[in-house]
Amino acid sequence: MKWLTIQDAADYARESKDSIYDAAADGSLHSHQRVPRGKRRLAEAAVDAWIRGEDEQAQQRACGCVTSHLRPVRTG
Repeated sequence: MKWLTIQDAADYARESKDSIYDAAADGSLHSHQRVPRGKRRLAEAAVDAWIRGEDEQAQQRACGCVTSHLRPVRTG
């Protein structure tokens, strides 16, 4: 599994860093944080699913976060 930073995900998806951060923050793009207010990480497979327009459940399946050591971000 390849993990991306916000900047890496922006470069990969050809989006702005702010767009990736906003999507991760509002829950439309699945991301993880190890600690509250820590740096976000995104699975490349989840970013691929987001690019394809898949919902967060599909992104979670692509990420495989059920077995991840990182904590999913909770929004709303």
